[in-house]
Amino acid sequence: MTERVVILDAGAQYGKVIDRRVRELSVECDLLPLDTPPDQLTQYAAMIISGGPQSVYDADAPRYDPAIFSLGVPVLGICYGMQLLCCAHGGSVARKARREDGQFEVEVEADCALFEGVSSRTPVLLTHGDSLNELPAGGRVVARSGDIVAAIEFAERKHYGVQFHPEVDLSKEGTHMLRNFLYRVCGLSGSYSMASREELAIECRPPARPPGKRGFAPPPPFRLPPPRRPCASRAGTSARASGRSACCASFRAASTQACVRRSSTKPSAASA
Repeated sequence: MTERVVILDAGAQYGKVIDRRVRELSVECDLLPLDTPPDQLTQYAAMIISGGPQSVYDADAPRYDPAIFSLGVPVLGICYGMQLLCCAHGGSVARKARREDGQFEVEVEADCALFEGVSSRTPVLLTHGDSLNELPAGGRVVARSGDIVAAIEFAERKHYGVQFHPEVDLSKEGTHMLRNFLYRVCGLSGSYSMASREELAIECRPPARPPGKRGFAPPPPFRLPPPRRPCASRAGTSARASGRSACCASFRAASTQACVRRSSTKPSAASA
């Protein structure tokens, strides 16, 4: 198993932000749809389930295979992902009288691995209408926003859920929480970097095509186009125009001479 994390996207507007935060913490990750079959997820060391705009009870809610929670890897559910985790373990969520949209302070349990080193009261971004209603067996509430459950844990399974969004800047210590999940809970080493990604891409690059083998030929070298030749029709037109001009000039000259001769032969009034 490699040190890669899979992010299962449930339609979140912050899906790519989660992806970026994980990579910034030196962990390689892939972003896949929520309905990815479990047998395609066995290569990953951990799983993050993103938020989403729908209720887990909606008829058009994103489909998923409950077997993804039986792969034996750590799981972090974010917002919709926490509610999905709760229902998969036998709990329930419900639409409460109060919904949360914006930055709120939550109280966290310091003995939870996810919140180690985090302030006891920390501001986070909460955007949800449904809230946890019934805690599943084996679960523990590890954060609250007033009377609303903000985070749960299943310590033995290493499954965690947060109702807020640790990936955004409005969650002031969110990056620290993600680091705790990746390093303390998952035990990853953080060996991913752009340099290591470049080396891997070079190692996996397909070999060059040997000469004489069939395949896509390289593009021809760039050559400047030849100079344009004058158009024959335009050249003929210019010649004809020049000829007409010469004829006109000769006609004007002949007419002038004829006028001069007529004026010189006409008798004047004095001689008459």
